[in-house]
Amino acid sequence: LNTGDESYEWKMPEDEWQAISLSYTSGTTGNPKGVVYHHRGAYLMSTGSSVAWNMPNRLNFLTIVPMFHCNGWCYPWTIPMLNGRTICLRNIDVKKIFELISKPDTNSDLNNYPKPIKDAIEKSYLNSKSDKKTFQKACVQMELLAGNDSLKKNLELRNQIQLELLSNKFNKLSSNENSLESNICLFIENFSSKDSTTADKTTWNRMMDSAESLI
Repeated sequence: LNTGDESYEWKMPEDEWQAISLSYTSGTTGNPKGVVYHHRGAYLMSTGSSVAWNMPNRLNFLTIVPMFHCNGWCYPWTIPMLNGRTICLRNIDVKKIFELISKPDTNSDLNNYPKPIKDAIEKSYLNSKSDKKTFQKACVQMELLAGNDSLKKNLELRNQIQLELLSNKFNKLSSNENSLESNICLFIENFSSKDSTTADKTTWNRMMDSAESLI
């Protein structure tokens, strides 16, 4: 930054494959690395996301994915393209996230969420108390799915879940209870912002670590 030229006159790229940004990741899937985005990729990702998710104009967008992670999946460009407003958090705070989602000016685009996630969020609004036991089950199931280690205190629960999954597979019982989406929904629909604790945030962060491994 100190070597930058404040009077530099920006020029249009001569080629769409020219670099537009350089992102550094902490290495969620390997060693830390720098990744270059080109103009074509950023444009296609930005426009493609708005079409794929049926995103409306002038939406309110609560962003959680950091910009250094795939440039926030290019939403820093998608939202301005749609004349939208980006709402940022200084850190991942489960209680704050749900408080913001529940506000009318943030929640106006809830209908554009995948239906299972939308249903889980709407159910969580009605909760007066969180189900901590279910939190742990969702978290451990996600860690199993991702091949991540669980906490020592959760090993008995992990073994129990493994036996249930093996039994279902052996008896050819159809079950989708251990999928990425179902575990996230299981956590959300049993969450209440009214009694959120630091432990809940830690459990959610463990789940998101596993989700990143899967994605």
